[in-house]
Amino acid sequence: MLTALEQEIDAFWRSVPFHTLFLAYEMPIKNSAHGGTCSDRAILFHARLTRKFGTRIKARLHRCRVDGRETHTVILVGLRKGDYLIDVGSNWPVMRPIPCFEPSAFSAFGIDFRAAPRANELHIEMKRPEQQEFHSFLNADLTPQSPQQVQAAIDDRYNPRHELPFAGKLRFSGIHGDAFYMLRDDNLSLNAERSNYLKVYRANN
Repeated sequence: MLTALEQEIDAFWRSVPFHTLFLAYEMPIKNSAHGGTCSDRAILFHARLTRKFGTRIKARLHRCRVDGRETHTVILVGLRKGDYLIDVGSNWPVMRPIPCFEPSAFSAFGIDFRAAPRANELHIEMKRPEQQEFHSFLNADLTPQSPQQVQAAIDDRYNPRHELPFAGKLRFSGIHGDAFYMLRDDNLSLNAERSNYLKVYRANN
């Protein structure tokens, strides 16, 4: 089942990009096959898992903290050994289900991820190829959340008081061939002279 889930994550990344375009240009488009932010992508992937695997897995949406704020939506999947966290909503390539019950680590496109459960939380860190040290990626309080609680948070996610990490910024991420591409532009202006305008991470990094 883990292999099947990894294949679904890979196929999803290659067809549904992460981007902030709908948000930045105030386009009322949600859960589109053309992508979107974390909640849009998580909802879409959750529906795909439900259609494909049915009752063979127990998948539910879950809210997590990024930079200390509960602004991120992931999926928790219950398998025989325990719960796994799936993060297809991030703008980074988290290409594997992450166990919530034991330490784990993996690399994708030269980007390293490691996770460890502590008490009732799962802490995930990330290190990009140009970085020397791991940095906090997200923290998940594993206390069960009701569907109503999660849906209310998702419905309220664009409220200005939440200070989303990408508010007012252009983000676009996707996978093609052997490379993960990320477009970053904090000012919503496409200036090709910026050195970090486009980052490409390849599988053999």
